[in-house]
Amino acid sequence: MTYMKGNRYQVGLNAELTNWSDFKLEDKNDLGLTYQNTLRLSIGGEWTPDVNSFKNYMRRVRYRAGMFYETDPRKIDGKTFDSYGLQIGFGFPVLLPRQQISFLDLALEGGRRGNSEIQQDTYVRIRLAATLNDNSWFYKRKFD
Repeated sequence: MTYMKGNRYQVGLNAELTNWSDFKLEDKNDLGLTYQNTLRLSIGGEWTPDVNSFKNYMRRVRYRAGMFYETDPRKIDGKTFDSYGLQIGFGFPVLLPRQQISFLDLALEGGRRGNSEIQQDTYVRIRLAATLNDNSWFYKRKFD
């Protein structure tokens, strides 16, 4: 579910349920490993101060933040593994030929996953991605 206010900001909420309870690994019953249904909840937002600003580049940058919680399908001896974390990021606009706008996305994520009784990991992840918008594929060409 997403709420968007023009090109200024948007807020989103996502919930996913996955059925793992019927999954079985043959010949692996002696490990104490069972499976459960999973849940993933996430919420996040994006804000652009002024998408039409030509004098100040930082006012066109998209600022993002979010958080998530998810359960893992694996259960070992009745103990579950959960994950949760926070994310912050930026979408830097890049102007391409023919006034096409693409984005160079940079994000920082920190979180924890696992179970303190078995194994628990705390992590920091940096993500770099590019969003390329090139609509020239869809223009009908004319040849003489």
